[in-house]
Amino acid sequence: MAKSKIVKKPLISVENKKEQSTIFEKIYFGFFLLLPLIYSETIVDPVLIPRQLFLTIFLFIIGFIIKSQIKDNKLEFDFSFLKLPVFIACFILLLSILISFKQSIVLSESLYVFSKVSVEILFLIITTFLIIQKQLSTKSILKSMLTFLTIVLLIAIYQALKLSISEENFIEKMYDIKSTIAHKNLLSSLLFLLFPFVFIALFKSKPVKIIAIVLGILTFIIIWLIQTRTVFLAFGLYTIVFIFLEIRYHKNGEGKNYLRQSLVIISLLIVFFSVITIQNKDKFARIFNKDSAFERFSMWGNSFQMIKENYLFGVGAGNWQIHFPENGLDKFPDYKVREGLLTYQRPHNDYLWIFSELGITGIIAYILIFIFILYYSIKLLKSKKDKDEKWLISAFISVLVGYLVIAFLDFPLERIEHQIVLFLIFSLIIAEYHSNFKKELKFKVNNTLLFSLFLFCTIFSSIVCMNRFKGEKHTHNLYVEHKNLNWEEMIYEADNSINTFYKLDATTVPIEWYKGVAQFSLENVNEAKKSFEKAQQLHPFNIHVLNNLASCYEKLGKHEKAIEYYKRAIIISSNFEEAKLNLSASYYNSDNFKSAFQTIDNCKVHGYDAKYAKFLPFILVEKVKIIAKSQKNSTLINKLNILINEPEKIVNIYKRSKDKNCIFEKYLLLII
Repeated sequence: MAKSKIVKKPLISVENKKEQSTIFEKIYFGFFLLLPLIYSETIVDPVLIPRQLFLTIFLFIIGFIIKSQIKDNKLEFDFSFLKLPVFIACFILLLSILISFKQSIVLSESLYVFSKVSVEILFLIITTFLIIQKQLSTKSILKSMLTFLTIVLLIAIYQALKLSISEENFIEKMYDIKSTIAHKNLLSSLLFLLFPFVFIALFKSKPVKIIAIVLGILTFIIIWLIQTRTVFLAFGLYTIVFIFLEIRYHKNGEGKNYLRQSLVIISLLIVFFSVITIQNKDKFARIFNKDSAFERFSMWGNSFQMIKENYLFGVGAGNWQIHFPENGLDKFPDYKVREGLLTYQRPHNDYLWIFSELGITGIIAYILIFIFILYYSIKLLKSKKDKDEKWLISAFISVLVGYLVIAFLDFPLERIEHQIVLFLIFSLIIAEYHSNFKKELKFKVNNTLLFSLFLFCTIFSSIVCMNRFKGEKHTHNLYVEHKNLNWEEMIYEADNSINTFYKLDATTVPIEWYKGVAQFSLENVNEAKKSFEKAQQLHPFNIHVLNNLASCYEKLGKHEKAIEYYKRAIIISSNFEEAKLNLSASYYNSDNFKSAFQTIDNCKVHGYDAKYAKFLPFILVEKVKIIAKSQKNSTLINKLNILINEPEKIVNIYKRSKDKNCIFEKYLLLII
């Protein structure tokens, strides 16, 4: 008797068949429905911590339902897919984070990174498991993604319309359009990541297809208006890769005709938007601006130096921001960076970010994750016969290539929503690959052990998030009190901000620094010194921390110690004028008048700084005394001694010498 042939139903499918939703599909839909709405203005970063906490709660609920259904034999306890190399790479990445703890200056940041990456990988594992178990279908995922995209776009469109009413040249102000994604570049990259799901929707029923077309057009318009060049490049690569894959792996004549039509439409759209952009070059200035490129090169330079010095184990997870100023700020064109008024939290390159923080093992593991996913995708593409499935996999490959480019020029790794969408794509590919090629794998793991690891990740992430939420909430209040010069309240808010998992604000400034500023302003110099010392231990390369700590030593009469810390700040940024002025005062107070003059003479602030106007006359008087002592002509000496009693006149002479670009001593002796 002939055996009947079993036809395996693919996990990735674009069919329109109606099926009853599982409990997991309903929860996933609710999660993505609410995700863009998770937002809190009471904290410093309104989305990062709230969305990690939301993800953690979501995983906690899903995990307990899975355990319950496994116990009731409604789900098979099969985690054989965890033996796939991509998950081994994920676990090595987590291990690299743990190893990097030893290198960390600020352990609270490393703990945060571990909590964040662990729940993201947990999301990948759980989602892959549910797809393999046929508890999550492509149809339900598509519904969730389109809903998510719709909400993000609607908020962005609302912001754009509001801006167009209040601003005459609103296109130039489109930098403020970020929906609830915190940054316009991050909004663009998220829209790009969601684009394949718009593409999938084109194979659905006519109403869904119309929705997909509308969402696709709106996506392009928003990205174009907010002028994110990195995403323009990613879309260009997406198109090229998709066309290549279709030509290489798709033999169907109907498909080629569809491809030809798509190419014509895309070409017309590119020409249309390019003509409008070029004709309105003044309104789209950010597209042609090169400043951000120079800024990135400077950040990358510091990152390369960091890697060179710590290539084995990195500087510690979450500690790039601490070491960033260590290799100097003079190369940066923006004076705010050189003055320490603007800080960076990441290098705008995820690969350099991981390499510098986690070392060689971390970056290899991270790159291998993408290599394995792309390998699985290509193998699936070669094995598929169905045209729609081929197009779907081609779309995933194309968006992953585009994402790799975005990660080279931006920081999607930081954001929860980006990693969730990315890992959702990973899950679809891994589940299909496992179903087709690796079903024979058997993976024996203790149920209790696996559930214990799940509990540890979710509980740990919850503890970290709640503590950081509390810290950011008090830091938000701290900023208000700092602005209003309420020193006592600042100390209260600072004390309530600091905990095991939160010691730096979003700009990498230690909370202890704010407390020190308040104590110093209340003239509690010894207490201020203690706070600045704690801040300096957390961020030894922050020039404002060094400057303020030095000022405490100066106030306490410890001139040599003050000079040491002022010099440290100036080594990091030779253009840090406040530290140079303070250093000149320390030299003056320690009777080193020659160095005091050399230091203040090297300042570029000249007449517009209050400290400069205060210190300069005293230092110039001593300089004139030094000049007088070096002279042999008695008449000249008498004139200089008389001049010593007229500090305002000396200052005027000094300013004229500066205007004439002449050495002060030469000019003084010439005109006296």
